[in-house]
Amino acid sequence: NTTSACNPAAAAMESTAGEGRQEGLPAAADAATTVTAAVAAASITPVSATSTSTSVQGLLFTYGSQTGVAQGLAEMLHEEALAAGIPSTVAELNAFKELEKMRDFAAVVIVCSNTGEGEAPDNAKLFWRKLKAKTVSPTIFQGLQYTVLGLGDSNYNLFCNMGKLITQRMAGTGAACFYEPGFADDGVGLELVVEPWREGLWPA
Repeated sequence: NTTSACNPAAAAMESTAGEGRQEGLPAAADAATTVTAAVAAASITPVSATSTSTSVQGLLFTYGSQTGVAQGLAEMLHEEALAAGIPSTVAELNAFKELEKMRDFAAVVIVCSNTGEGEAPDNAKLFWRKLKAKTVSPTIFQGLQYTVLGLGDSNYNLFCNMGKLITQRMAGTGAACFYEPGFADDGVGLELVVEPWREGLWPA
């Protein structure tokens, strides 16, 4: 199940590595009012007072994926955003090892799995190293809206560890959660969380 709406403390208290298999997902909905509202809200306000960007772009889908499942989900959501007429970009989390680049977007959807003992996937390690650093400003993401979809497997320790840590850290660096994070369990079926989470992201 998803955790309490945009509550990083609750996410941190729930504690499996493993990315799991990709499951069949429902067809794209006709509208995206939840995401559209987040993009619109950010579009009328600068993402950051210290941002060097001259304009705020649309929606970013970014992923940490060791076996390709999280990447596949992020790419699918990106295509759905484009189909709904929402400007969208998709990229791995390591593309934002310079954290300031993420401020160029109105809203960010992070899809992340684990590897090893709840560690960041290879294509997210550089991003996570920067994000967790004590030297990062607590307001670096002020004005940025975000949500997280974590993938894990409850048969392992540290279930959805990276998704929960990223949720907590984004809130701790000034970002505002616009949609309840989801934590999907391959031990019982990723689709049990992914499908309703995705339907809520793209309301009909």
